[in-house]
Amino acid sequence: MALMARRTIHVVEYDPAWPARAAAAIEELEQALPGVMVEIEHIGSTAVPGLAAKPIIDLMAAVTDLEIVERDEETLAALGYHRHFNGMVDRLLYVRAPGGVRDHILHVVTLASWPTRNQRIFAITAGRTAHIHLGQGCRCCRCRT
Repeated sequence: MALMARRTIHVVEYDPAWPARAAAAIEELEQALPGVMVEIEHIGSTAVPGLAAKPIIDLMAAVTDLEIVERDEETLAALGYHRHFNGMVDRLLYVRAPGGVRDHILHVVTLASWPTRNQRIFAITAGRTAHIHLGQGCRCCRCRT
């Protein structure tokens, strides 16, 4: 039996800058891959106002076909996102880790599966009671529409 390497998980208090960091990453992705991502949202624990979390911005994007993104992985790599293989077959996963420290994770899923993604449902449900607006030009999932 192989031993797994131990990894320390670092959880910090909620950072009110997380929504702005997510909005900036979303804007960067939309500009780099115009029209490719039909939907994109800030998901996971950093998307829930007031919740302590690992300081990693999780994003989920919906595309019509995963192969479209696979063909343009060099554009994502130019933004620092590199493909991560973890055995999941229903999505693409890209990790940005400057200096070896993860700061963003991009989950790419099909548009057909978008409405049922648990990570989105968690962020929307948990954030329903409290929402931090970034002011004029807010790009969070609620203000983008």
